[in-house]
Amino acid sequence: MRHFSLSLIDPQDIVTVTFHTNAAGELQGTQLTHENFTAGVAATRNLLPLSNAISSLDTIVSAFSLSTSYGRAVAYTAIYEGTSFATLDSTRLITGPRKYPRILQ
Repeated sequence: MRHFSLSLIDPQDIVTVTFHTNAAGELQGTQLTHENFTAGVAATRNLLPLSNAISSLDTIVSAFSLSTSYGRAVAYTAIYEGTSFATLDSTRLITGPRKYPRILQ
């Protein structure tokens, strides 16, 4: 097995490609770099309240799919903070309080 030094990783190296459909229904791919993910984690962390520290007992919840760059940024933020994360089906969150009374309260 070959091991790589962190010094060999260029921030512009492509880490992954996410696929999505555009407004016309055509499949498109977006290349994401280490720098993209670092910026995503920094931006996501800035959205979280600073009044309380995040602990390993917390769970960061997102309605964004892990197939999106923002969904992955939320997940990587949780990993960076040492806590867990969960994704929810966003279409179910807006159906009304009958399905998810605890989430909406």
